[in-house]
Amino acid sequence: MAVLRPLESALSVSKQLVTRTETPATGTRIEQKERTRQRICDGALSLIGAGRSFTSLSLREITREAGIVPAAFYRHFSDMDELGLALVEMGGVALRRLLREARRDGIPPTDMLRGSVLI
Repeated sequence: MAVLRPLESALSVSKQLVTRTETPATGTRIEQKERTRQRICDGALSLIGAGRSFTSLSLREITREAGIVPAAFYRHFSDMDELGLALVEMGGVALRRLLREARRDGIPPTDMLRGSVLI
């Protein structure tokens, strides 16, 4: 019994240290989750940018690129299709923002369509 007490004490201290180091000092849990979700999207886009098609990507490749374990993927997306939809939505948002900025920059109405297509 005397041998077990120091061991139990050491385990208790190590659990406290692990708990403290797992919780980052910067940002809330929601912000951290959003950053991880963005890393997954960025990882997929990086692989697509290297010439791969989305359908040829595997979940393991994407999570490896994002620097997370494969099981963590499912905390953010239910499947690869949901990730694909999120990527399309991100692209649409970025495109709408670019078009809005181009229109705000004073393109003459006669060149609006041409400018939008060029963007």
